[in-house]
Amino acid sequence: MNRDDLLSDPFRTREVRVQGGTLHVAQAGPPPREAGAVVLAVHGITSSHMAWRTVARDLGRHAGVCLLAPDLRGRGHSGALPGPYGMKAHIADLLAVLDDAGAERVVLAGHSMGAYVVTRLAAEHPDRTTAVVLLDGGLNVPLPPDQDPAELLAMVVNQSIARLEMNFESIDEYVDLWREHPALQNDWNDDVEQYARYDVAGRPGAMRCVVSAAAVEADCTDLMYDVPCVQLADALEPLIRYLPRQ
Repeated sequence: MNRDDLLSDPFRTREVRVQGGTLHVAQAGPPPREAGAVVLAVHGITSSHMAWRTVARDLGRHAGVCLLAPDLRGRGHSGALPGPYGMKAHIADLLAVLDDAGAERVVLAGHSMGAYVVTRLAAEHPDRTTAVVLLDGGLNVPLPPDQDPAELLAMVVNQSIARLEMNFESIDEYVDLWREHPALQNDWNDDVEQYARYDVAGRPGAMRCVVSAAAVEADCTDLMYDVPCVQLADALEPLIRYLPRQ
């Protein structure tokens, strides 16, 4: 793959009608109705469809695979969508994406919180699912016995929304925040930079991350207290224990 391929944007975008407005959806590969396989890729709690940019470009080397990657409600270019937020809203929005695309059955791929979303989508709508891929999420996180659930939830929410409350002089200043992250210092590339640039908007001197804090709080609450989410995560534990390890 040459440098031009690495720097190219693999996506084209579409807007899908959902409750309260439109959901921004990125698409790569052939049209869904012409594809041999469709992948619905769901990002993490404060992320966007840009998390799948490298994956989309790599899948583009395989003819016949269509990737649909929405900005979840309250994130990216879907950031202005109002509540209600939470898992139930995500499921309704994703079904709208599949219906709009004319995709009857798809491979569901989810990263971090997105893994919980696609697990629930697959459990509630197995007729729309051919396979499920979970990346760094989808399993239950046990609550420490001496930890107050309300205190733990507040801690998780505060950690998740910390950067959402920060103001930046410019997009470049926001990008520099990401560039200094220890996990990215040795692996910075154009896809990571474009991910960061997509994440912020506003006036110079008062630029902020576009992610809705209310949406993040609703999702964190569901991950801890929503009965279907907890039950599905518990149900996955025996399966994971028996998966072959490399």
